[in-house]
Amino acid sequence: MKLRIRSARGISIILTLVLLIQGYLPDAQAPSMGFSVAANPTAVTVQIDTPAYSTINVTSVNGFTGTVTLTNSTTPATGIACTLSPTLINLTSTTTSSTSTLTCTGSIGGAYTVTVHGMSGSLGNSASVTYDITDFNIGASPTSLNTDVNSTGNSTITLTKQTGFTGTIALTSSTTPTTGLACTLNPTSVTLTSNGGGMASSTLSCTGNAVGNYTVVVTGTSVSLAHNTPITFKVQDFKIVASPASITLPAGITGSSTITISPINGFRGTVFLASPVSPMGLACSLPSSVNIGGNGSQNVTLSCSGPAGNYTVTVAGTIPTGNSHPLSHSVNVTYVVLQDFSITLTSPPPNSDYSYLTETAFNGFTGPISLSVAATGGLYCVISSAGVTFPYQAGFILCRGLTTSPSGDYTVTVTGTDGAISRSAIVIFSFIPLGSGSGGGGSGGRG
Repeated sequence: MKLRIRSARGISIILTLVLLIQGYLPDAQAPSMGFSVAANPTAVTVQIDTPAYSTINVTSVNGFTGTVTLTNSTTPATGIACTLSPTLINLTSTTTSSTSTLTCTGSIGGAYTVTVHGMSGSLGNSASVTYDITDFNIGASPTSLNTDVNSTGNSTITLTKQTGFTGTIALTSSTTPTTGLACTLNPTSVTLTSNGGGMASSTLSCTGNAVGNYTVVVTGTSVSLAHNTPITFKVQDFKIVASPASITLPAGITGSSTITISPINGFRGTVFLASPVSPMGLACSLPSSVNIGGNGSQNVTLSCSGPAGNYTVTVAGTIPTGNSHPLSHSVNVTYVVLQDFSITLTSPPPNSDYSYLTETAFNGFTGPISLSVAATGGLYCVISSAGVTFPYQAGFILCRGLTTSPSGDYTVTVTGTDGAISRSAIVIFSFIPLGSGSGGGGSGGRG
């Protein structure tokens, strides 16, 4: 402070007074008492669901003594949980500094700011700690596959880091049900780095040997951190059946079997058909392919004919799968083609009692055959030979009526058998008894 004093003679005297009064100005006060709050470390990076720690130091300033209450708040407010231990810090003249431990566990990956507040009466101070809660995501594409039995289906497993995650992730797979589907992962571990890309992948390859619905869970594990993703596999197939599966027929006659191709577990696709014959000699026809889908079956016809013999026709249905194990099923149809013969009778000439009999062999049939004759009513017939061995092919039947037999038409049947085959022929004799007209055992006939 400066004072100016003027004398009577006009002489000015300037006195400078420096007043030091303690507490007069705020700048001149001694430092106030209080406490400081500090954190170490101030930045923490840790995996999700893993506790991480920071030491909170509370220190007396200018001789402060008292109890400091510690609390914490987080931003964002959810996704991380924190505790302080202890929450009360007592500072004395002899204990001028003390610590508390901040423990935080993140349940959701992300960046968080945790602020520790210290309060003692009206005095307060705070410190902040940033937590980067790292995590990774695991996903599959596709998540659902339809595959044929014995074919392989692939799904890409993708691992993506969150909030700076780094580390090696081990990959495993489990299947429900536990049998029927075999799976591999390649590779079985991936590494996410800070200076590399934020993504890595593995290929899940599964092959089903039994029809069914399967769930494969791929799990990625890094230290205590684990995530999984499910993939469903629908293993499908088809079946092929024949009705009838065994056919017996004469040589030269076409025999047919209905081939039914049915989907299993929702199978859809084109089934290519083939019908090789063993031994060769039977000629067969069959559509080259058939489309099936969903729950609907398709029927096709196998038609075969040929010379006498025993044949096996293998009807095979195949689905090309693009690998060395195409999906294929087959069914066998047995054809027994018999040697055969036929019998014919000529119509009796007018006023005659005989009919010519002809036996014809087919496909090398040699016999022998046994012949028999039967007539209706009172007509009596005989055959020229009761047995035939080919190439002998001719004969006749002779029919006479009893005197008591009434006039009319009589049916005569000749039957030839060789044990396995039986063939017949029929002729009509018109009978007029003797003495009632033209006299004769038979007057004409109709074959």
